[in-house]
Amino acid sequence: MKASVLILTSLILFVSTAVAERKSWSEIVDRYLDVDVELAAAKSTLDAAESSLKLAYTSALPSVEFVQSVADQKVAAARGGAVINFPSTIHEANIQFSQPIFLGGQVWTAVNIAENSRDAQKMSYLASRRLSVQRILNLTLEYLAEIERLKVIRDSEKVQEEFLRLTGQRKKRGNARSYELEQARSELYAYGPRRLASEQAVDTWLHQLRQQLDWGEFTGVTQPRLSFPAFQRPQDLDQYAASVLAQRPDLVQARMTVDATKLNRTLEHQSFYPSVDLTGQIGYLGSEFGSLYESQNEQRTVSLNLTIPLNTFSHVYTRQEQKDEVLAAERNYRVRVRQLKIDVYQAARRLETAQLSLVQSQRWASSAKKALKAGQSDYRSGVIDNLQVVQLQVASERAQLGEIDARLLLQQNWLNWLYLTNGDLKQFYQ
Repeated sequence: MKASVLILTSLILFVSTAVAERKSWSEIVDRYLDVDVELAAAKSTLDAAESSLKLAYTSALPSVEFVQSVADQKVAAARGGAVINFPSTIHEANIQFSQPIFLGGQVWTAVNIAENSRDAQKMSYLASRRLSVQRILNLTLEYLAEIERLKVIRDSEKVQEEFLRLTGQRKKRGNARSYELEQARSELYAYGPRRLASEQAVDTWLHQLRQQLDWGEFTGVTQPRLSFPAFQRPQDLDQYAASVLAQRPDLVQARMTVDATKLNRTLEHQSFYPSVDLTGQIGYLGSEFGSLYESQNEQRTVSLNLTIPLNTFSHVYTRQEQKDEVLAAERNYRVRVRQLKIDVYQAARRLETAQLSLVQSQRWASSAKKALKAGQSDYRSGVIDNLQVVQLQVASERAQLGEIDARLLLQQNWLNWLYLTNGDLKQFYQ
């Protein structure tokens, strides 16, 4: 009795553990977003851009530094190089400061560039996040579809076992030929390699999920109940694509790249504007370190500096180079928009086709299942022979697998449509 209770308790704990290790879609997506290396790299780049923006703001602030130095010098006698006039050793200690007053707009342009970079990296991170979600959802859909295929093959194998049993009974009664029994047995044997191949495929997809999620204890995912509304293509697909693509993070980032090239061009122009800054120092200068900080060695300097850059030969080529960079960025952006519009159109067509294919596949599977059931009944009655039942079984199995493939295709096309049109991907896993 105690042994039975112990075994029952162990089974309950095993089942509870297995159920607990099966993860929901939300858990899978959240986990992948935590461990995805590419997404982590995008986040690090965003953090670096945030730091660069803070650094850009400091360029308008004064800088202060302490400098202490010792110099050895020798001055020619022709210049009056007596030690009293030019000591051989000079000690100096100063606090130096510099305050930009006018830099031709470079400070705020640099801040704008840093802000643009920060915002662009934010869009890049959001785009990477959406891509990560799409990637793990596609992988999960493939895994679940393979589980369904394995179930169909196992169910068909059980049907074939039952068919072999019936054929054996008919053979004993003299209602079946010898080849019919062997054929039924050979058909059953044929399911072994197929089942093993499907089990291996399930294990392969599961292994990929474990590797991607870095979850050694992960044993599976709960089957979702995905339901989608009937897809209707927008009447003006080009206008619809233009409106939704304007919100896509990667396309927003591409527009910001164009803005960045223009800002860099502005910054280059401003580097040739006059600039004004205030510099100064206060400290001590003396020939001996021991008496350096005495009052007679005090010194101070304050300078208001005006700098007017003179044109250089490279400036002409730099301006042309940056003009070309702006044009290249604008053209690349237009090419990307055009390609995404093509992708949206093709995605809409594929989604329509997948939707119709699933309806037809469901009808096919339903009819094939009814035909098999009727054929099995006729076989028991002796109306049809063994070969016809085998054909019906093969047709039913093929129809069921076709329905699974059609459903997977529809799910993947819906996912792709939502991804392309900046739709909400959460409906797949919440």
